[in-house]
Amino acid sequence: MKRTTGILVAAGTAVLNWLIFLQVGKWLHFQDPSFFATAIAMTLVIHELGHLIVLEANGIKTHLIFLVVLGGAIPDPSSKDKLDRLPWSNKAAIYLAGVTGNVFVVIVYGILTAIGTEPDIEARVRGNPTKYIKSIHIDQIESYGGRHGTWFHKTGIELNKEMVAIIGNKGSGKSALTDIVGLLGNSHNQKYDAGTGKTEELFSFLNREKF
Repeated sequence: MKRTTGILVAAGTAVLNWLIFLQVGKWLHFQDPSFFATAIAMTLVIHELGHLIVLEANGIKTHLIFLVVLGGAIPDPSSKDKLDRLPWSNKAAIYLAGVTGNVFVVIVYGILTAIGTEPDIEARVRGNPTKYIKSIHIDQIESYGGRHGTWFHKTGIELNKEMVAIIGNKGSGKSALTDIVGLLGNSHNQKYDAGTGKTEELFSFLNREKF
């Protein structure tokens, strides 16, 4: 079998295997049959590729074919005598190559699982970019002469995407920062005037009555 024909046969039978495993996953009512089919098919392909690589490294012409249980890395009949004459250590390496490939896949999968996929918060931010504030840059207006002290002057504050509270000492600017966020977010707080019976909307929760 020519190398090009062998590659086409290997690719075709690998796809056929994936389709078979997909159907098996559906029959067994797996939650994600396509993931099951891909995992099993990749395990099979990598296992047999391990055998092929070591066989070819020992000068044994090899063909790949995937038939679920039968088949795999098949030495060419013309190389049978050469395969029989290989030292036992080389033969052991050929037999262990498939398992070694599978162990490598398990290790890589374990590392990727430990690292994890994209956090949910990152997906939410990407899908709703206008609802999250990455950072706030604050400066004083030009007419401010510093009569009440200098604070929030050319200040940049990075905000956590999952921020739920602002903690700090009294007078450290917690309320001011919250007001800035409220103003940027076009928030509105209602202030009820008992004297007039009217409700006024304010972006800020800070007012003279609270001090």
